[in-house]
Amino acid sequence: MGAGTNATAASALRSLNKQQVGRLAAAIATIVSFDVAMGLTYPLLSFLLKARQYGELLIGLNAAMTPIGLILVSYFIPKLVSLMGSKTLVRIAAVLLCATLLGFKVFPSIEAWFFLRFLLGVAGGVLFGLSEAWVVQAAEGPARARIMALYAAILSAGFAIGPFMLPFTGYEGWTPFIIAASCAILTLIPIIYVTTEDKTSDETDTMSMLAFIPLAPMLVTAVFVFSFMDSGVLALFPVFGTESGLSKDVTSFALGVLIIGNAVLQFFVGWLADRFPKYFVIAACCFTTVIMCAILPMVMGSLLMWPVLVILGTAGFSIYTVSLAIFGERFKGSALIAGASAFAAMWGAGGIISPPSVGYAMELYGPNALPAVMAVAYILLAVFILVRISQGRR
Repeated sequence: MGAGTNATAASALRSLNKQQVGRLAAAIATIVSFDVAMGLTYPLLSFLLKARQYGELLIGLNAAMTPIGLILVSYFIPKLVSLMGSKTLVRIAAVLLCATLLGFKVFPSIEAWFFLRFLLGVAGGVLFGLSEAWVVQAAEGPARARIMALYAAILSAGFAIGPFMLPFTGYEGWTPFIIAASCAILTLIPIIYVTTEDKTSDETDTMSMLAFIPLAPMLVTAVFVFSFMDSGVLALFPVFGTESGLSKDVTSFALGVLIIGNAVLQFFVGWLADRFPKYFVIAACCFTTVIMCAILPMVMGSLLMWPVLVILGTAGFSIYTVSLAIFGERFKGSALIAGASAFAAMWGAGGIISPPSVGYAMELYGPNALPAVMAVAYILLAVFILVRISQGRR
């Protein structure tokens, strides 16, 4: 990011008090450690399954086990937080995540990987959902969208480290799994410095995840579509890249560039969302994503592929950042935990549907089905948002 962007980021952070900055830093550190682990293992597992001659549909089905675990645990997160507190729950999830990541190497059979990916979703759902709730709690004030954009940029950079590391760690052996498990267990350190507000609400009843969804249909739909792209790309971009003529190393770098694009330009999107109607910014990101998906198959393997990947990653993933900013503006108290759980569940729902359906489409129509299906999803989201706004509904 340039000097102007850095100055704007610093200005956004100065709008927070010292306690907010500390909570934000600790929460982001927690989620980034988990993020690096996930960014490393998602493409790694796809490469390994493809090398064993498994088809795209089975690779997609295997990847879908993670969001199944995430959805199931999301339903129980508000109740578990009320019983043991969010920090204790996150500590348990971090240990489970570490053990699960090592389990992929200890138990290499495809049958075991279905169960392990389910556990990955259980642990990841807790870590991601609660850490994100902490971030939203901390990001108060007029610069909320820019702060959430800064968070998303750091998140994307952490996630991109994984694909960038794979050519150096190798695709076989223990090294990538040990690195991923180490990152997972490192989440225990910043948790110490997180201050939470689990019990500060005056509400006597804890809002459930299901009760939250009707309150914000556009937000949960946007998160679902974001997850549809996120899960589909993570699970099947390695197949898309290699079947488009790229080597495994170049494909890994390309996936990293797609993700890192979100970090490079995300703050600009946050700046737009602080100045223009946020739902219109989401719609604009949708249309940009559709255009980039249409261009991508034509530029694979050329120099133009790299800027297209950057813009695609920025626009496609930004709908989540802006949705978080809207979420933080509209909801407080127990609704924050319920909303974070609902977002995690929508991420899970998108993750269940996307890899198998996109994998099946790729088996039928070839690798270009990946960007084509993504384009359709984003067109439908843009139409849904514009119709509801025209009707004066949120």
